[in-house]
Amino acid sequence: GSVCGGRLPADQHRLGAEVGRGGTATGGTATGAAAAAFAAALRPICASPRLCQLSLSGASVGDAGIVLLCHALQHAQSLKEIDLSATGCAEEGGLACARLVRASRSLSRVDLSRNPLHGKPSLALPALCEAIGTSPSLETVELAELHAAQGAATPGTRSRLQTALVVARALQAKSSLSA
Repeated sequence: GSVCGGRLPADQHRLGAEVGRGGTATGGTATGAAAAAFAAALRPICASPRLCQLSLSGASVGDAGIVLLCHALQHAQSLKEIDLSATGCAEEGGLACARLVRASRSLSRVDLSRNPLHGKPSLALPALCEAIGTSPSLETVELAELHAAQGAATPGTRSRLQTALVVARALQAKSSLSA
């Protein structure tokens, strides 16, 4: 991650990984001290008026960690890009990301690739589609290689993914027309 050029300290990624290990093997659920430590580490980073890009790609923060992060970022007015690829973001994290996209007036790029965002009829993908479609600033959405959470039912998943990709393509066309 970066704070407009600066790097996120390695211990932030370790805290995220610890949050991910705090629960199940399918993305983890933050519990107890690990979640509290992750939330505490996020506060000063998210409160920085210089925060314009944040990447936790590959950090096993899990659903609960993504919820904490998105909540902390609700007021990050200069955040332009967030990469949450391969972080274990599932249903609750996806819903939190949708709330963040809806609330942000500066966010132009979101990467949620390689996450278990669907299955067990998901509410996250429709919420993300709606947030993407109404965002005034979002230009790029990465949703490659989404997969079902372990043990999740997948009927209708292809349809939801196709809808999300259609919205993402429409968003890309919108940004290329206005440029």
